[in-house]
Amino acid sequence: MKKALILFAAALTAAAFAAPEPSRAPKPGIWTLDVEFNMPRQITLKTGEQTQRYWYIVLTLTNKTGEDVDFYPDFELMTNTWKLYPSDTGITKPVYEKIKLINQGRYPFLQTLDETKDKILQGDDNKIDLLAVWKDFDKKAKNIKLFFAGLSNETEVVNIQQENGEDRKFILQKTLCLEYLLPGDPRKRAAQKLEFVDKSWVMR
Repeated sequence: MKKALILFAAALTAAAFAAPEPSRAPKPGIWTLDVEFNMPRQITLKTGEQTQRYWYIVLTLTNKTGEDVDFYPDFELMTNTWKLYPSDTGITKPVYEKIKLINQGRYPFLQTLDETKDKILQGDDNKIDLLAVWKDFDKKAKNIKLFFAGLSNETEVVNIQQENGEDRKFILQKTLCLEYLLPGDPRKRAAQKLEFVDKSWVMR
């Protein structure tokens, strides 16, 4: 069942790329947060006799819309092998603590998704540094895309034809997409570093 849901989500993602692009002239009431981001990095954490690898990225979000906005983030990682990984799934407190310690100089007030409030206040003084973390992904992957939904309230309803020939309506949301290459030998995972390819906004 879980595998079927992942395949369905991946298929929907592929369909979403054929959807209309986000509006270049948003209608009144449509907002998008300003986003800065660093390069994703990997860390390892040993628990008992096991060592687990994690990847993380920090987003700096600033609300310049002129009003406070609702904030319900939903972040995912997708590989070119069609594996989909929701962020912050099964991530323990020691992992967050280690990442915060590593980044305390640059991001002294780094927040996890669970620590964020459901509104982002307007203005530069209220910007937040937000952490997204994933457990290590498919070692066969040579390319990944990070999707960040919840950074805009722009949506669009599209009809997608199902296998039975019937159309089904889906609500697509303006989503930030960051794409990276992962060259190198996957057997030497610790030495692998992501290479930035592209930043775009998609309806997904």
